Amino acid sequence: AGNHAQWYQLEAQTGDFALQLDGVITYKDSLKMDHDLYNNIEAVENHIQEVVPVSLRTLKSVTYKNPSQLIDNLRRYHSNDVKIGSQLLSILDNTQEMSEVGIEKSSALIFTLKPYEAIFMNLDSLSTAQFTHRDHVIYELAQPVKTHAIQPLVQAKEYKFVTVIDQHLIFSNSATTPEEFISNYQNKTVLAEQSWWKKASESLSSS
Repeated sequence: AGNHAQWYQLEAQTGDFALQLDGVITYKDSLKMDHDLYNNIEAVENHIQEVVPVSLRTLKSVTYKNPSQLIDNLRRYHSNDVKIGSQLLSILDNTQEMSEVGIEKSSALIFTLKPYEAIFMNLDSLSTAQFTHRDHVIYELAQPVKTHAIQPLVQAKEYKFVTVIDQHLIFSNSATTPEEFISNYQNKTVLAEQSWWKKASESLSSS
């Protein structure tokens, strides 16, 4: 579907908890295919399931051990230099997973920090306003995070609000979206806490 490959073959298996698809895709390096964005990226373990509400509508995640390879792939894909803003570049340098999550009325862009990485952004100085929801601070940024330069890895959007849950930076363009993530996390209504997800995960690659 879309611009992901020239040819693909999938084998479907049904189970009690999930529809499992295994298969292969092929494409020529000479053609501009979305899958080319993931060439030579050393994958790491996914952690997005720790904060994604079970009520999600869509989820797209990519992990990367070396973010510079991700940027090199973007340059090749677009056939020119990719001008990524310093704020977004700093985020990529200090994280290992980037995920787009669609929920019922809004969306979020979530970055997972590298292991043992401290928060590298001074959110207090970068924000114009702050408010608290269930003991978590939500920041309104003076300069939104813009993702136009890294499409089609993610959609071209601007994210003005951010909150931190454990090792995850959750960006959104709505002040109420972080509240939804915080509430679901504290109520344990996230993917990682569900028995059906744990069962289905046994058939998934960890990265």
